[in-house]
Amino acid sequence: MYIKFLVAVALCVATSFVIWQYQALDQDAQDLDTSKTNQDHQKSVIDSSPEAINTETQQLPYESEHGDLVSSLRGIYFDRDLAVDENGNLRISSDLKDIFDFFFSAIEEESLETVLARIEEYLNYKLEEPALSQALQSLESYVAYKTAVMDLELAFSSRIESFITDGSMSSLSGSYLDLIDERLQLLKSIRAENLGLEMHEAFYSEREQYDAYMIERLRINADQAMNSEQKSAALESLDAQMPAEFIESRSGANPVQVLRESTTDNQELTGEELYNARVEAVGEEAAERLTSLDSQRKEWDSRYTSYTSQRDEILLNDAYSDEVKVTELELLRDSLFSSSEKVRVIALDRIQ
Repeated sequence: MYIKFLVAVALCVATSFVIWQYQALDQDAQDLDTSKTNQDHQKSVIDSSPEAINTETQQLPYESEHGDLVSSLRGIYFDRDLAVDENGNLRISSDLKDIFDFFFSAIEEESLETVLARIEEYLNYKLEEPALSQALQSLESYVAYKTAVMDLELAFSSRIESFITDGSMSSLSGSYLDLIDERLQLLKSIRAENLGLEMHEAFYSEREQYDAYMIERLRINADQAMNSEQKSAALESLDAQMPAEFIESRSGANPVQVLRESTTDNQELTGEELYNARVEAVGEEAAERLTSLDSQRKEWDSRYTSYTSQRDEILLNDAYSDEVKVTELELLRDSLFSSSEKVRVIALDRIQ
């Protein structure tokens, strides 16, 4: 359970790699628009910091029993309030998810047990009964959801692999978008089953509206029966069907997260053709970012391949005791990976 959950959360806060490299639309901690998470953190610093608190040295509105937050969260002062009704019952809102995700963003730097303890500590500071018990129950449901998402990712990784193997995948094909759309529908079902109606709606209604919108945009851009003028008209019509506030809110959104993998590993395109396809789909700036991610992914794959080869040699060496094997594996990981990358490597080792 621990490793499965750790990997599920790691999917939300790290770039795609190895067996999850085709994940396109579900990164729960950062969402499709990764700038939104940064804005939420910044909002906490700006809007919620009492003047008496030195936010340069203090990160939470209380002294945590678990010590300072991890290095990646330094410089952030987090203080998100939760609403209750007149009877003291918790009002489920996206603020609760923001709290969960804030602490879960440290999953690569400290244990799941510590992350959960920090969340419980925060909820205890902010809430009284019955809201406290209700928030803790929501946390339990959220953990169950994250674990179920991991099962879905593993199932879809094999489907994507077969999709590529038979040569039917193209960078923005309708079939590939159908597969992404199917995955989104399954995600909605998993959310409904694990979170319940109120929590599902509060946590993901905006996200799901955005995902559906982006899928439709991709379908329009991928429609070879349309010329550029027809595509522009269709996109304008799509925008016209959406609420004005939705269109305004997505003005700074980055569709790279949606498309990042849809053109990444297409072996039928040359480097220039792939770049041009991405420019047409998401623009020049996003295409350059995708190219940079390709380089990072190849570099990771090279290191991980080297690691697995050396790892297997260690594990198959009968001259080593179990204790020596553990020590040798730790030294090998230290030589090839950063501390955050080692979390991914250990997780991969355990599920393979």
